[in-house]
Amino acid sequence: MAWKSTFLLTSLLVGSYATPLALPHHARSEKIAWGNCEDEGVTAPAQCGNLTVPLDYTEPDSGKTIQLQLLKVPAIREPKKGTILFNFGGPGLEARLSLFGQGDILQALTGGHYDLIAHDPRYFYLGPNSPHGETNGVSQIRGTANTLTAYCSRNVTEQVAARTESRFNDFPLPSDTMGIGRQWAGSGLYAEFCSEGELQENGAYLGTAFTARDLMQIVDAVTDDGLLKYWGFSYGTALGSTVAAMFPDRVDKMILDGVMNPHQYFNSYDTELWAATDEVFSSFFQQCLKTPEQCALASRNQTAEQLEESIYQLLDDLKREPIVYEQSIIDHSYMKTFIRFALYTPSSYPSMASAFNFLLDDNVMNFTQLVDAQVGGLLAAGMAGNDAAFAIPCADKETGKHTLDEIMPDLNTLSQTSRLLGEVGNAIAMTCTQWKFDAKERYEGNFESKTKNPIMVIGNTYDSATPLQSAQNISASFEGSVLLEHGGWGHATLAQGSSCTSRIIRDYWTNGTLPAVGTKCEPDYPPFAPGSLKDVLVNIGFLDEERNGHTLAASHLMHTYPLDMDKSCQEKQSGQHDDLEREAAHRGLRKTGSRTLGWDTDHRDFPRNWPLRRKLYDACVIFFLEFYTTVMSTTGPSAAEEAMSEYAMSRVVMLTGFQFMYGAGQALGGLIMPPFSEALGRQKSYLVSAGAYSISSLLVGLVPSPAGVFIGRFFSGFASSVPAIVLAGSIEDLYTQQPRLWLLWFWNCSTMLGIAVGPIYGSYIVDAIGWRWVYHVSAITCTVIFFLLIPVRESRPTTLLQRRFDNLQSKVGAIGMDILNPDRINSTRELAQVILVRPAKIGVSEPILILVSILSASAWGMMYLFTESFTVVYSEFGWSSRATSLPFIALFPGIILSGFVRLWDYHQLKSRQKASQRPEPEDKIGGFAIAAPALAIGLWIFGWTVPPLVHVPWIASMFGLVLIGFAATEFSYTLSGYISDAYTIYASSGLAVQGFLRALASGCLPLFAYPMYSGLGSNVATSIIAAVATVYCVAPYIFLKHGRRLRERSPFARYSAKVNDEHGAD
Repeated sequence: MAWKSTFLLTSLLVGSYATPLALPHHARSEKIAWGNCEDEGVTAPAQCGNLTVPLDYTEPDSGKTIQLQLLKVPAIREPKKGTILFNFGGPGLEARLSLFGQGDILQALTGGHYDLIAHDPRYFYLGPNSPHGETNGVSQIRGTANTLTAYCSRNVTEQVAARTESRFNDFPLPSDTMGIGRQWAGSGLYAEFCSEGELQENGAYLGTAFTARDLMQIVDAVTDDGLLKYWGFSYGTALGSTVAAMFPDRVDKMILDGVMNPHQYFNSYDTELWAATDEVFSSFFQQCLKTPEQCALASRNQTAEQLEESIYQLLDDLKREPIVYEQSIIDHSYMKTFIRFALYTPSSYPSMASAFNFLLDDNVMNFTQLVDAQVGGLLAAGMAGNDAAFAIPCADKETGKHTLDEIMPDLNTLSQTSRLLGEVGNAIAMTCTQWKFDAKERYEGNFESKTKNPIMVIGNTYDSATPLQSAQNISASFEGSVLLEHGGWGHATLAQGSSCTSRIIRDYWTNGTLPAVGTKCEPDYPPFAPGSLKDVLVNIGFLDEERNGHTLAASHLMHTYPLDMDKSCQEKQSGQHDDLEREAAHRGLRKTGSRTLGWDTDHRDFPRNWPLRRKLYDACVIFFLEFYTTVMSTTGPSAAEEAMSEYAMSRVVMLTGFQFMYGAGQALGGLIMPPFSEALGRQKSYLVSAGAYSISSLLVGLVPSPAGVFIGRFFSGFASSVPAIVLAGSIEDLYTQQPRLWLLWFWNCSTMLGIAVGPIYGSYIVDAIGWRWVYHVSAITCTVIFFLLIPVRESRPTTLLQRRFDNLQSKVGAIGMDILNPDRINSTRELAQVILVRPAKIGVSEPILILVSILSASAWGMMYLFTESFTVVYSEFGWSSRATSLPFIALFPGIILSGFVRLWDYHQLKSRQKASQRPEPEDKIGGFAIAAPALAIGLWIFGWTVPPLVHVPWIASMFGLVLIGFAATEFSYTLSGYISDAYTIYASSGLAVQGFLRALASGCLPLFAYPMYSGLGSNVATSIIAAVATVYCVAPYIFLKHGRRLRERSPFARYSAKVNDEHGAD
């Protein structure tokens, strides 16, 4: 056992790059003769073949060649989309066997439309002529090839002796000058030894740049377009970064998963590799106590910090006084090897906890048995097969350092970066500094490249081998790349399953969809809990366990029958399954995947199938809430004018309290409140809105100080944001597309009428009974609406689906199934993500949404600007303060005229349906194309039919207001509808962004209206606005010609379109 532990230690700890991973690839070529793989154990559909490539790419005319050994897992679905190449880490690891072992998972993650291809690197060969044996203890996929090997020795015994003399496993700290000196000398011996073996002849041909060119040789052999599709893990990300930098115009799709920093790989000693190690180790103890039933250490009744410190103390004790057991020496390096390995995958966490517990209890026998069971099989996995873990990186690196004194600062950095494992990096640093040969081609460029198509970079939050920091660094280097944070433990994404991560990966391979910037996916199960990526893929319907022949844990199965189950048990299970289906159907649920339930959209309880009377009541109450709060939004200027004298304050201060604070509250509420409806349902949101509006109105009317105005109006605006944005979602829930068109128009008209009615309503109440009664009446009215809302039913389908699913489980018990509910909130952190992060992300990352929202906010703010400007304009006609609100009536006909455009929309929709074509969002903005010039014309007419520069009857200005009313209504309807259609599943968040800008405009513009119109005069002031509106006339052209392209460049809009395509949403 002693030789085996030595061999294992050097393989794991010196080879910091070595990573046991496997992922899929794609292929099709005349140049490769694919055939059956020569292994009796290969039963799945897989093919093997060889590809001849140049030995030396720097001397293409030499005629010398080698062969690469490849394995292909064919696509399982039509149409085929090409080939994905994989590298699973290293350097020095096989790839074909890894791909074969993970082929089903990788096909599920990539969508099944690709051939998956992996090749054993040019330096990995364990065929019949290998001096180290054909299998090295592994069942290899056999085959002969004229390739290279990366061995410094002639056999395993010689290799172990050389590595023992190297003192790689000493792990001295920089303060241990004797230990550092010995390791430096041993590393030098090893470097000298390797320069005298077969690597003296082969070593220069093994560099990463040549391997990158090998990848492109495979691409040329198996594709017609010459474009690379690639998924690389660990060292495979350094290789992927290199090939992307060398051939940026040939990158079709690429995932870099578990990222090594390529800058450091080529030019320094990889100190960043250890940046997260200590944090991950600390989290191990924290997670242990969160799942005590799965963690033996939890029985010690200590805090996470105490447990962690006890292990550090144990490591120090073993360094001073190792334990000798049978033929093994259990010292700190032995322990660190085990820890390093166990941190790679969360499934090893319970075993590591048990091992620690055994050793803390002095139970050495059980400890060694457990550790041997965990890592003793690594030799059988081929992880320690060759010397490529040194030969490749040392030949690639150019640090400019050649002595121990020169690298001492780097050794100090390593130990300071990680208390746990930092000194493990000493061996690579010392060996590479003394390495005797360089790669024939070393990549010396930078990674500031723009690839043909953007790269997706994935980093785990808790990855002890390749920290998230490295993924952030490389994502910042490649222009257009997007970083996905996989919030799990272990090395790279396959270590811990996440349905969120799996969907994003599959979306990327299926249609090139990148996640939104800042996306983070959490794993589906905690580190110590049972679970696997395969379980996750089955649960979300990506993997069919029956077709792929997989057996899952019984707790995850709904009804599968073990082979030894007798017939009566099968009949009993079958009966239970029938009962489950009946109970599910009774609740309006049906199977939508092998492990998922969804709505039966034909069921009477699906919201769109509710009785018409039920839907009309709900819609009318919600519409009235929205209408009334909109009326109240424009009463501020009327109340402010009278409150000025009561509080002895200026117009600007009072307008700030009555109008700006309302807009500010609505802007903030628009970001915070509406996403609650996506996650928690709509009815509660409406009830909170009406109740809060009533209370805040009382605050404005009853508090005898300006503070009541400022605070009350702010919270009134905050409460009003719910119906202003959520109502569109309620209409979407209840009605199909044709009635939805008219209801959305009616809602939009009622909103515009509310804006126009508000100044009239407010001024007449103020004039009759005082400004405070505006808000007393508001409190009474909203209280009535609150009670009217109580019978309104929850209509959000996903919220109802979750309730019915929970009811089903309470009735029949755990059923081993789940629902696909994108709105499910599992934690406070997720709630914050939905409320704050998602709208913010959409707001800054979606070019189409930003453009639409600015246009909409401009027209919306203009209506609120009129609440102040009309006072100046019509007072010059000699009208009273109350009468100056009456011109808002002229907006009414224009609002109603927009109904004729809806007839045209309806005709377009019917034409699309007859042609079996799904309408595009751009098909519905015809009204915007008419409204843009109408707005400009209306403003020019209004601006030059009023005093002081023009003297015509007041009726002339009304014609301009009719056009303005029409245009403002169309702007609001078509642009809000465009957002709803483009961002279907994120409609509330998209509308929240628009609502935020509109609310700010409604609060700010009235502050400038009075000084602008009184200072510049009504003609000049209106002309400035008309000039801006004239510029807006080009906007419809932009949408009609470039709208689809802009949506495709907007991640959330692109994903919404994909979901619609998958689910046939209308």
